[in-house]
Amino acid sequence: MDFFGAQEKARDRTALLVVLLILALASLVGALYALAVAGLRGGAGWWHPDLLAATSLVAGGSILAGGLVRHHALRQGGSAVAASLGGRRVARGGASPEEARYLNVVEEMALASGTPVPACFVLDGEPGINAFAAGNTPADAAVAVTRGALEQLTREELQGVVAHEFSHIANGDVRLNLRLVAVVAGLVTLTQLGYLVVRLVGNASGSRRGKDGGARLAMLAVGLAIMAAGFGGRFFARLIQASISRQREFLADAAAVQYTRNPVGLAGVFRKLAREGARALASGEGSSRGLAAAGQADVQHMLFAEAPSLWVSLMATHPPLQERLRRIDPGATLTEGASRSPSPRASDAGAVGLAGSAPPPLPAAADRPSDAAIQDAVGFRGALPPELRAAASEPVGALGLLFGLTLSAQGADRERQLAVIRRLVEGEVEREILRIAPQVAALAEGHRIPLLDLAMPALRELSPGQRAQVLAALDETGVAASDGLMGLLLRASARRHLSPGDPPGLRVPSAREADAHRRLVLSAVVAMSRQDAPGRLRSHAAACRLLGVDPGAGPAESPDLAVVAASLGALRGLPVPARRDLVRACGVAMLSDGRAEPREAEIVRAVADLLGISFAIAPLR
Repeated sequence: MDFFGAQEKARDRTALLVVLLILALASLVGALYALAVAGLRGGAGWWHPDLLAATSLVAGGSILAGGLVRHHALRQGGSAVAASLGGRRVARGGASPEEARYLNVVEEMALASGTPVPACFVLDGEPGINAFAAGNTPADAAVAVTRGALEQLTREELQGVVAHEFSHIANGDVRLNLRLVAVVAGLVTLTQLGYLVVRLVGNASGSRRGKDGGARLAMLAVGLAIMAAGFGGRFFARLIQASISRQREFLADAAAVQYTRNPVGLAGVFRKLAREGARALASGEGSSRGLAAAGQADVQHMLFAEAPSLWVSLMATHPPLQERLRRIDPGATLTEGASRSPSPRASDAGAVGLAGSAPPPLPAAADRPSDAAIQDAVGFRGALPPELRAAASEPVGALGLLFGLTLSAQGADRERQLAVIRRLVEGEVEREILRIAPQVAALAEGHRIPLLDLAMPALRELSPGQRAQVLAALDETGVAASDGLMGLLLRASARRHLSPGDPPGLRVPSAREADAHRRLVLSAVVAMSRQDAPGRLRSHAAACRLLGVDPGAGPAESPDLAVVAASLGALRGLPVPARRDLVRACGVAMLSDGRAEPREAEIVRAVADLLGISFAIAPLR
């Protein structure tokens, strides 16, 4: 099992998207050219370079313009997409019991997948069961569920749906999905352009109809011709959606079972969807209902389930429900009850963490750990103090956590940092830090990065000006020598999510530079282990060997934090496969002795986040 395999498949699907888009463009140009020749140059031969250029310009320009307009609207992130589809953002304050349960489930899945908590939305006007995730990166992602999902699903079933959507975030599918929405919007633009021409002709005043009837008929014919050519765009848009999304749904279902350690919840959702679909078809509603209606065709591939339809073919954006159920629970059917007993689950009012079956045993120290073992080791299953969870849910409390977690323990460094923090929100952040200081100090190892992940939705509510002030304060407080590597990574993680996107001037390091940076980062990871010196040396050598990097003299005893920070920043410029391999090497170093210490797992999780690599799981082969 390769938990990075889904990211590889995402890149393959991007290549497929480009190929299909080229085919679609060629088909649309050909159809428009044929109609133009038949209507304007009929009987004069079929080769007219000037007409071919004109039709290519019309088709290509329409697709490009429609796609760019949609792409610009989507650049604002997952929250903007969810709001545009009728979503209402849900926060802790004022949430109903069903919404509070939903927020708890989202937090659980964020901790299980090693992903920052996304913004949460509910689509109140949607009575059916559905959900989607959207965003350009995990840092600006959003998850939305329908009102029907909140009201009809049990907690276990809702957990399965949310886990499925988290797989799309972790696998990088959300970014591909938004690109696909823009492509679909471009491909249907030609039909919309033709429809606009027909509408304009039809709305012409009665006084003009008698004077320029011939011109109107010609314009009407042009509009109908463009519409006819554009229908090919709709066909290709649907084909592209279907070609790219179906295998991805199998991957997300499998990852959902891995995250929740329980197939029963997701199986129950499929059965309820089957019953809902049967009722819709029997009543004649078909695909005209809710999110999956024809008016929302460009987002079909983003949804947890597509609308029920009287026909199933290669154009379906999702696999059949029975096949999805069989993949996660062989032998099960859509008409039977759950085939397994529900697993234990965390209380809605209790600690955030994952209950369920015990993790698989770690490999022996002599074996190279699998990707599944690495994923399992970094999954958080602890319990976070309720008071700190409550603080993470609103902006001032989240800022108190951010700076409280990164505050030096004592001495002049702490006083200097507090003097900087005192200027934020008229001293409220400092007061919050002091209020929660005992709970922060008592946090067990391995709890800091997960707690910061929970605070991310509240931190994203800050205005751009407030974010700039927080980033300036983080820079001014700096990382003291006493803060250690964890303090460095906490600050860097906060910076990454408060200012998403790559920093200006980021470049790809040379092979020699990259090796030096990777060797240093691995040295810092190994330094967090409680192994003896020979053990750290072996761990460092095993990780370097995986990357084909010369381990040199071995890991440094006390890596310079400023140099480590610079190395992590430089490694952001590496291609995704190279960053993926570095995270895998960190996991190998962590598990080389056959066990994962909480602070080691936290370090690996933080390094992955800083490099923009999420721990996603591909299905069992």
